[in-house]
Amino acid sequence: MTLAQTYREEKLISRRSGRRKARIAGRIIGFGLMTCLLVALRTDPQLRAMVDDAALAVMGKVAAAQGGAPEDDAQAQAEQAQPDAPQEDADMMVKLGLKSAPKPVKPPVRQMPESTVKVHRGGIDPD
Repeated sequence: MTLAQTYREEKLISRRSGRRKARIAGRIIGFGLMTCLLVALRTDPQLRAMVDDAALAVMGKVAAAQGGAPEDDAQAQAEQAQPDAPQEDADMMVKLGLKSAPKPVKPPVRQMPESTVKVHRGGIDPD
C-alpha cells in the first residue's frame, strides 16, 4: 500500500467513526429533549393548557380546510342508515289521537348464570 492509499483509508475510517459518534450523540440529545418536554408537560398545568389550546386550534384549522369535521359526516351517515322508524310511527299515532302514548319499554335485565366451577384457594374454607 502506498501512502496515498493508506491516508485515504484512514480518512474514510475517521469519517465513519465521526458520523457514528454524531449519530449516537444526536439520539442521546433527542431523547434528553423529549424527556424534558414530557416532564415539563406533566408538571406544568399552564404549559399543558397552552399546548392543548394550540393543538385544538391547529385541528380546527385542518378540519375547516377540509370542509367540515369528519365526525359530523359520520354521525349524519349513521343517523340516515338507522332511522328510528318505530318511535317516529308511535309519536305520529299519538299526535293523531289514534292511540294512547306507549309505555316506555325497559330493557330486560340479564344476569350471568351461576357458575358451577369450584375454585379452591389455599387457606380459604368454603364452609
